[in-house]
Amino acid sequence: GLIPDVQGYFSADSFLGNPGLCGYPLQKNCSSQILGSTSSKITEEGSKGPSKEQILIYSGYAALGVIIILIVVLKICRGKKRGKKIEAESNGDIEKTRYVSSESKAEEASKSGFSVSSENGMVSQQSLIVLARPVVNELKMEDLLRAPAEMIGRGKNGSLYKVMLTNGIVVVVKRIKDWSISSVEFKQRMQLLNQAKHPHVLSPLAFYVSKQEKLLVYEYQQNGSLFKLLHGKF
Repeated sequence: GLIPDVQGYFSADSFLGNPGLCGYPLQKNCSSQILGSTSSKITEEGSKGPSKEQILIYSGYAALGVIIILIVVLKICRGKKRGKKIEAESNGDIEKTRYVSSESKAEEASKSGFSVSSENGMVSQQSLIVLARPVVNELKMEDLLRAPAEMIGRGKNGSLYKVMLTNGIVVVVKRIKDWSISSVEFKQRMQLLNQAKHPHVLSPLAFYVSKQEKLLVYEYQQNGSLFKLLHGKF
C-alpha cells in the first residue's frame, strides 16, 4: 500500500524488504487503484463522525450540567423564601410587641377613668406642667393615670373627674374638648390664669397639653363651683 507522509523522518532504507509498499521515499510508484482505495478509506473514516460512545459521554456531561444548575437555582429560591419568612416573622414580633405595649399602657390609663392618647393610639409621654403650688410639686402625669377617678360632671366644654392621688390629696381633672387653639397659646393662657389673684377665680395646680388632649388640674372644692351653686348643674 501507499506509504504515508513521514515528513522526511524515515529514508527509503527503512522500508526495504517490504515489496507491497509503494510511493515516496521509495522509487516504486503506486497504481491508480491503490491510490483510489486509500483515499476512499480516509473519506469514509472522516464522514463517520463521533461514535455512539462519544455521543453518550457528551450527553451525560450535558445532563449532569443541567442537574447542577437546577440544584443551584433551587437553593437560591429556598434561601430567598427563608429570608422573607424570617423577615415577616421578625416584623410580626415587632408589631405584636408594640400592640402589647400599647394595650398595657391603655389598660393602665383606664384605671383613672380617663386616658391621654397621641395620634398613634399610644399613651403620650409629654410631661405634666406643674405651676407654683407646693401641694403638687412632685405631681406627674403617671400619678394621675394610675389614681382612681370618678366623673363628677360633664358639659359642652368637657368633663370633670375627681381623682384621689396615692398621697391622699384629692384633685379635680378637667378634660377640655373642642377647644381649637395651639399648644403654645394654651400654655400662655394657663400662665395668665395662674397669675390671676382673685377670691372667685380658682387657679389651676397643673395642666397638660398635646395635639389631642388638654387637661387642667384643680384643687378639689367640696362645695363645687359658684355656677353649680347658682344653677344646680355643671
